[in-house]
Amino acid sequence: MWAFGSIFRSRILGYFNVKGRIQDAVAKTSANGGESSCRFIRSDHMMNSIDFSFQAGIPCGSGAFVVCADGIQRSVEPKHSRLAVGFWCVLGFLLCCGVISGEAAEPASDLTRNAMSVLRDSCLSCHNAEKSKGGLIMDTREALLRGSDSGLVVVDGKPEESYLIETLTDPGDSHMPPKKQLEETSIALLTNWIESGMPWDAETLLQTPEVRPREWRIRALPESYRPVLALAANDIKDTLLSSQGSALLETRMMEGKPEQVRLPAVHKESVRAIAVTPDGTQWVSGGFGRLVVWDAETREVVREWSGPLKGQINAITFTQDGSRMLVAEGIPGLYGNVHVYTDFNETPERSWKAHADEVFDIQESLDGSYWMTASADHTVRLWESDSGIEQDWLEGHSAPVMALVLNGEGSLLISAGSDNSLKVWDMKSRERLFDLGRRPQYSFLDVCWEPEKSQLFAINQKGDLYRYLDLQEHSGAQSSNTGNEKVMARTKQPLSCLIYWESQKSLVVGTFDGALQAFDLNGKSKWTLPPNDSSTDDLASR
Repeated sequence: MWAFGSIFRSRILGYFNVKGRIQDAVAKTSANGGESSCRFIRSDHMMNSIDFSFQAGIPCGSGAFVVCADGIQRSVEPKHSRLAVGFWCVLGFLLCCGVISGEAAEPASDLTRNAMSVLRDSCLSCHNAEKSKGGLIMDTREALLRGSDSGLVVVDGKPEESYLIETLTDPGDSHMPPKKQLEETSIALLTNWIESGMPWDAETLLQTPEVRPREWRIRALPESYRPVLALAANDIKDTLLSSQGSALLETRMMEGKPEQVRLPAVHKESVRAIAVTPDGTQWVSGGFGRLVVWDAETREVVREWSGPLKGQINAITFTQDGSRMLVAEGIPGLYGNVHVYTDFNETPERSWKAHADEVFDIQESLDGSYWMTASADHTVRLWESDSGIEQDWLEGHSAPVMALVLNGEGSLLISAGSDNSLKVWDMKSRERLFDLGRRPQYSFLDVCWEPEKSQLFAINQKGDLYRYLDLQEHSGAQSSNTGNEKVMARTKQPLSCLIYWESQKSLVVGTFDGALQAFDLNGKSKWTLPPNDSSTDDLASR
């Protein structure tokens, strides 16, 4: 009986203990010579890191449902309702008798944990459910044993017959990983692991690799590297904040002309995120693993901290009521985390892994009920602001999603991607409505919304500034719409970021060489500021 319980738990419950989005999972169980099948209906609202496993099942009319670990009910449709009822009764009996235990599994051995770490750090980024190169998926033991499009990759208990071990030492085209050579100790570790029966540890495999930024030496950037990677407008103070490599600059309009000062140097690394508090009294800059809070009036640093931040901060935004600060931080190819801070407390009230790659933008819905993140993993994800539970994800881009913006009513979301596309999404149905433009040939890097005339503006990698009007809601995911596209300006140099400076009724773009350019809403140039080479000593005189 105990043996049956162990087999039942591993074969049935383990089958459903999967990660991420499940579109169509089917479990088949034989009982008294009959077959009972339970089919899980679409589950789009699953958290990325939550375990999907049975907690309870209740027959309901012609079907049933299961309550998942995130509290959401998913429907179960049995082919034969009587057999399905019998299945749930047997399951309940086994649970009550202790045959199927809710106790945690024995801790994984050092061999298992170390093997999982090697697979995670060297293989999983290319061989997972979302990005299965060569048809090989390595995020579950069963998937790894199924092999790739070319056949078996590992043979349980037989490393000498496992193609995986062969590719690690093969000097030819089949060598893996493609751009590096694993150490002999790692190869020996995987060999022993296969020989011992490939024991699995999903927790270690899927956890964020440990990174220790304090042990890394961050050197000052070369003086020639000074791209404008972040812009933020303080419309209450009528100032514009911008980065220039690792430097921070403040621009004010004095008698119709821009005047710029360089702020004290506090970052060694490039600054890619700046945000202003809703009341305009403070603003925050983000570098690598560090946040710095500034006083908007004195231009002095109020406080700074690292806390749980380990990677590059790419986006910072404040909720509309100013109660919370959202920070997107990550390491390329490893993870993209979201941290929620309250009252500039150094310990976030909540943190979670939102994406499998860097997060480039984070926005809040107009009603504040959910947040949206754009990532290098080609997806946009929606999160409940109260719980942090994933509501949905939006797929359609074939390359990193660089920026997000909502229209004035909050009914449409526009995402800019490095796949040369601007996609428009309906926020009620969460469906893609259409792509904007006339077959653009360059990556879109940033977007902004001008509310007074309901205009969308975007910049591309080539240096063009676009305007879109009349965003019509078309039916069908493959429809397209030019959106009355118009090229407002051609700067003839690559652009890096864009913002609408509302108090000045201006569009401001940053360039990769450190310059700022401002345009009116008709695309006419208003002013240009070259890269600022002044020292912070100039600040005292101003």
